[in-house]
Amino acid sequence: MLFKKIAMEYVNFAEDNLEDMRKILDDSCLAHDSPAQDYYEAMKNNREEAQGKTKKKRRETTQTFRDMITSLILCHNVTPVVGNNNERELQASSPDEVALVKFAESCGYFLDHRTQQEIRIQNKKGVYEEYDILNCFPFTSESKRMGIILRCRKNGLILFYLKGAEVILKEKIRPT
Repeated sequence: MLFKKIAMEYVNFAEDNLEDMRKILDDSCLAHDSPAQDYYEAMKNNREEAQGKTKKKRRETTQTFRDMITSLILCHNVTPVVGNNNERELQASSPDEVALVKFAESCGYFLDHRTQQEIRIQNKKGVYEEYDILNCFPFTSESKRMGIILRCRKNGLILFYLKGAEVILKEKIRPT
């Protein structure tokens, strides 16, 4: 299974845009040292804006794209293992999840380590990011979605990533 296309609010990417995607990730990793860093800084610097009491600024595409790729490399049940030929393999119950992780890796991120309690990735700039898994909501055929709550060890930021069927996720998004 191969990941073919990303459709975001104002931009679409396909396989032939891989170098553009890598450049966006380079820029974002240079500007911010963790995902959602711009939002985290806004929360620290302006509580009213972070709480929605003032008009929110549109996030930069570079940061939103980085968060999306980070969600692909973190929101799953994929485990990297060393196989019989001393080669790294990705193991998961679903080929969909492996395809998402492989796509994030083709963009320059790398799933280094995963247990039930923690995940360690290497970002596009070669910097390791470590996360504690606070809770994982596995995919079920009834819920048609999967979620994970993580704590970034570097800054303590709590992140929640959710993925699933479009018809289910549309119900979870509140209008802005």
